[in-house]
Amino acid sequence: MSDRRAARATKPRRTWPQRIVIGTGILVAGTCALTATGLAYGAWKFGQVEHYEVELVQAADGAPENFLIVGSDSRDAVDPDSADADIFLNGESGGERSDSMMVARLDPSSRQVDLLSVPRDLWVTIPGGDPDEHHRINEAFAGGRQQLIETVEANLGIPIHHYVEVDFQGFKELVAAIDGVPTYFDTAWRDTNSGLDIKGEGCVTLNPEQALAYARARHLQFYDPETGEWDSDPTGDLGRMNRQQILVVNAIDEAVSLQLANPARLNRLINVGVDNVGVDPGFTLDDMVALAKAFANSNSEDVVRHSLEVEDYRTDGGAAVLTLDAAASQPVLNVYRGLPADAISESTVTVDVVNGSGVDGQAQAVLDALGASGFVAGEVGGDTMAVPATEVHYAPGSERAADLVARHLTAGATLVEDDGLDPFQVTLITGPDFTTVQQAARPPADPAPGTGGDPSSTSTTSTTIGHAAGDPGVDGIDCE
Repeated sequence: MSDRRAARATKPRRTWPQRIVIGTGILVAGTCALTATGLAYGAWKFGQVEHYEVELVQAADGAPENFLIVGSDSRDAVDPDSADADIFLNGESGGERSDSMMVARLDPSSRQVDLLSVPRDLWVTIPGGDPDEHHRINEAFAGGRQQLIETVEANLGIPIHHYVEVDFQGFKELVAAIDGVPTYFDTAWRDTNSGLDIKGEGCVTLNPEQALAYARARHLQFYDPETGEWDSDPTGDLGRMNRQQILVVNAIDEAVSLQLANPARLNRLINVGVDNVGVDPGFTLDDMVALAKAFANSNSEDVVRHSLEVEDYRTDGGAAVLTLDAAASQPVLNVYRGLPADAISESTVTVDVVNGSGVDGQAQAVLDALGASGFVAGEVGGDTMAVPATEVHYAPGSERAADLVARHLTAGATLVEDDGLDPFQVTLITGPDFTTVQQAARPPADPAPGTGGDPSSTSTTSTTIGHAAGDPGVDGIDCE
């Protein structure tokens, strides 16, 4: 019962990723009040938005762009003596955390929007750090926005073209500006640590303090009227992230439903956005308007929601985190690379090299060359393994990855299935026929090898936005 309730206290309309971007458009500039007070005023207000010094990949004119949208939970500005300090700090002091991350891909030609949620507990390596050390992906934010961007790019293998950051402390100001957030609860909810105390089933208009308690709840319990007992929420930080998403969903719904033609209310909402949203240096007013319009005008056929395939993992220190299932996530990640769902890119393939020809130093030289071509450089094999011809060994179902490596070899290679390898990990054994590594791969054969079992050719886990299994919402429940 408690598994379901973490995803039920909401309205069955747009999902949170849409609204956080719509909210960015509304709050940063109310699309800068373009329709109400004109372009000049909108440009002036947008000029007050903070622009962060980050370096990003530049997309070609008119090409699809990936927007990294981050919900920041900074503790530096929290007054430890304030009434809601415990809700923000949770025993911690200082520092930055990112509680919510998503990547929105906007295709200006098709007007399609693709949304990808990134779990804050994803267990990743941080570029520039020890490659053997792993951290939660939200910890990369503590090292700065540039480090977070590079961590997302390196671990997911996707380019980031724009950066948008929303300060969740400012969310309290938003809640006040819209006079509360109507939210449906199907039973009594409580969290004695955060202060959340919902008495029973029904619609509750959460005030700023209640909204924070709801968003920050880490020890949530639900009352089961059938047993008369309180059930604990087992979903951990994933559940908390979901509740924050739900809160954003309902808040932006409420903001959109207000009479925004009221100059005083609109200006208040705009000022909240200006004070609590930051963007990259190349993010212009035109970008903001285009992104806001894309979401505001999109219908269910235009907006596609994606999720990463992850697995539960327990660290050596006992922490519960999530690891990326790289093979199963390839179709989704390829969307953000601008590739077909079944495509394999060099950045997703890890290559180890073993010297099978006996040529001194060949294995390391080949590994360096493959790394320069975009592959993830693995290890050099310890012992020379004599083979009559060059071979590329691959895990069952990853023949496309092996074929991609072979197409970078001027003399080609024989593909050998090896059930001792992990998906998208290949081992190249150089033979006496080996010549050189070429920077660009030859075109694939037709038909492409491996179509009979490659996990990258499996159906995508994408779902169209709407009320479906796993989406927050209860059919027929609305708090209006």
